[in-house]
Order: sequence, then C-alpha cells, then structure tokens
Amino acid sequence: MKYNIKYIKKQKQYDFTITFKSLEHKLKKLAQYKEGSVNFKATKLLDTATAIKFLPYDDKQKGFKNTKNKTYIKSQS
Repeated sequence: MKYNIKYIKKQKQYDFTITFKSLEHKLKKLAQYKEGSVNFKATKLLDTATAIKFLPYDDKQKGFKNTKNKTYIKSQS
C-alpha cells in the first residue's frame, strides 16, 4: 500500500511518499500524521509501473529513445 501524504504541522509543510507494511501500520501512522495537522491529505498511489513513453531520439536515425534503454526503429521508406 503506497500513499502520498501532504499536510502542514507546526508551520512546516510535509509532502512525501510512504509504503505501509500492513493495515495496522497504516492506521497507526496516519493517526500520528493527522494529530495536530492542518490540510491533511493521503492519496493512494498505484503499485504498478507507469507505461513507457517513447520520445524522438535522432532525426537522422529516425529512431526513438526510452529513458532507460535506447531503442531504434528504422522507417521503411
């Protein structure tokens, strides 16, 4: 269970991501964060990886690049 937590406490702004190990751990920590805070917001994040986006890499090669691996696709023209 991955959550993004945002709140203001003692005139400091907090914004972080946390992964809870169990339901009990989640309830305990959320109660701790909420106590004395203002504008508390907890948003559940998806555990799946985001889709890979291909961007133009080189106009001469007419290929594409990924942020982790370079993949070239030649045009058939």
